[in-house]
Amino acid sequence: MIKTPPKRKPKPKPLTPIQEAYVNEKMMGRPPSVLLGRSAEGCAASETVQRELAIQQRILAEEVQISRRDVVEGILAAINRAKLQAEPATEIAGWREVGKILGHYAPETKKVMLTDDQDKIVRKLESMSTAELLQMVERKRIIRQGATIDGESKQVPTV
Repeated sequence: MIKTPPKRKPKPKPLTPIQEAYVNEKMMGRPPSVLLGRSAEGCAASETVQRELAIQQRILAEEVQISRRDVVEGILAAINRAKLQAEPATEIAGWREVGKILGHYAPETKKVMLTDDQDKIVRKLESMSTAELLQMVERKRIIRQGATIDGESKQVPTV
């Protein structure tokens, strides 16, 4: 039997100067796009940058000894003070921050799956000409307005 050596993970790439500036700006709480302009666009999606941000955040959390729970508890205390001082705008701002920390503003991912019937409808629509599509849309518009197509009506006497 031939044994293959275990695969090694490739060494992480070092940060470029732009990526380093991006990480520094993020860690300072400033929007990196102000300093870096368009060159900051690709940094957010970079695995190297995301890994470095995570490392820097862990280091900062260890140095400061503040956990996410501590932050939420501090904001909740401030919200309670805002309630006592009858400052609803400050209270709402506090709740907004708590919502962000807890991930309540994260975008929802929705998955749309086509069934066989839907796939047939999509193929049918794709095969139609522009004129046929416009004609279909016009028929739908007329139906929504309450018009009768190829039909008749009778007055029924009331009792």
